[in-house]
Formats: sequence, C-alpha cells, structure tokens
Amino acid sequence: MQKMFLGINSEPVDPSVAIVQDGKVLAYAEEERFIRNKHAAGVYPIHALEYCLDFAGASISDITNVAVAWNLPHYTDGTIQSFYESLRSKWPVDSNTLSWQSRMLQFHNSEYHHNLHTSNWRRSSGDINFPSLYPLPHHYVHAFHSFMQSRFERAVCI
Repeated sequence: MQKMFLGINSEPVDPSVAIVQDGKVLAYAEEERFIRNKHAAGVYPIHALEYCLDFAGASISDITNVAVAWNLPHYTDGTIQSFYESLRSKWPVDSNTLSWQSRMLQFHNSEYHHNLHTSNWRRSSGDINFPSLYPLPHHYVHAFHSFMQSRFERAVCI
C-alpha cells in the first residue's frame, strides 16, 4: 500500500480528520457529525478518525505521518515564548491575552501533542505505534486550505 498521511485538527473547536494519499484527499470528517454536538468543543476526533480509516480502507498502521496545523518546534524551543515576551515588552497586554499566550505555549508543544494523540489512539485501538508528527505553520495551513478549495491553478494568499 502507498504511503498515507493523516491531517488532524484536535483543537478545542471543530476537531476533524483527513486522510491523504498521493496528494488526493481520500476521506475527511468532522467529529460533530458523529456525536451530534455542534463544533464538538473539547472532544478528540476519534470517531472522525475511525470513519476516515474505514472509508479509505486503511488501518492506523498504514499512516506514515500525522500532520498538525501548529509549528510545534517553535512552541517547544522557546521561539514563540520569546515572541510573546517581546510583544509584552513593547505594549501593555491584558490578563486575558496573557492567559491565552500561556495556553498556547502549553498546548502547542511537541510533547503535549505527541501525548495527546498517542493516548487517544491507544484508547481506541490498543497498544499501537503512533506515526511521526509532521507540524506545519498554522497560518500556512489556512492559506493552503483556501487555495485548495478554490478553482484556481495559481493564487496568492495574503
């Protein structure tokens, strides 16, 4: 079987899964469709994952990499923390923003994502080897997604 890649959005809102092979989306699903809870806030997309694997005729062992839409290395190595600190040194930041920055640093580091996905996949499928995480810059993913839904062969995303 050819390499398959899985894209997963495990964010607090609209968790979803897609399986891609040779640049073609084989399956896509949002968790809310299975649990009948609009936006499925705070729910891991395990039903969407199971649906996509079944629809694609694949198993978890067929997945080569798992793409997540966060630049995990920059959240893990202190790059984003330094960026937040530089913003705070130039402008006043309210307590809600400070809380948000703290949550972003906590939830978008490599160890957190690895543990999150591994524990949920093992709860669903037993003791399995979790594929490598493939982190992508968050806003790049938004731009890519917009382009892929367009009818254009070429485009500039701003």
